[in-house]
Amino acid sequence: MPMKLKISAAHIQIMEVLAKHMNSYESVTWLGTPRKELDDKTPYEMMKRTNVARVFSLLNADIKLIKLKKKKRS
Repeated sequence: MPMKLKISAAHIQIMEVLAKHMNSYESVTWLGTPRKELDDKTPYEMMKRTNVARVFSLLNADIKLIKLKKKKRS
């Protein structure tokens, strides 16, 4: 039986930030890609385990990188 995700305000905040800064494909890819910073777990897995603070911190760092790349292109 799959584990149910209890949605908190922090989960909603992460989803809102993803929607604001990434398209659907990028968001799904970001949530499903294992990361060294998260002990080789995906952001989604960490959110299920209520490690939302680490995920949010990583998301903010990644968004800063995305913005820098976009600035360099223009």
